[in-house]
Amino acid sequence: TEKYAELGQFSFHEFVVSGLFSILVCLWFFRNPDFMTGWGPAITENLNNCNHENSWCFLNKSNTVHDATPALLIVLIMFFIPANPAFWHNPNGPEAGEPVITWQIVEKK
Repeated sequence: TEKYAELGQFSFHEFVVSGLFSILVCLWFFRNPDFMTGWGPAITENLNNCNHENSWCFLNKSNTVHDATPALLIVLIMFFIPANPAFWHNPNGPEAGEPVITWQIVEKK
């Protein structure tokens, strides 16, 4: 229990990362489950049925959504969520804060 006490409180940064990871796991699970139509086939079917004259319609019939799609979405979101929510309480207006993940951290890993 001493080691557990040394960890300290759960920080906002840790909360955001664990929440986004939980969302990612749900997106992976519900992408194409066997017991219902998942969001992956639904999106792919809708995009494949679109009129190819539209500029937003970029998929051809062979493209599908895979596990990397939600993972990249979550990583992109991490670049925009602040690691410290203190800017919300600033009476002088929001200040630029560091995001949950920075490009320097990505390059090191």
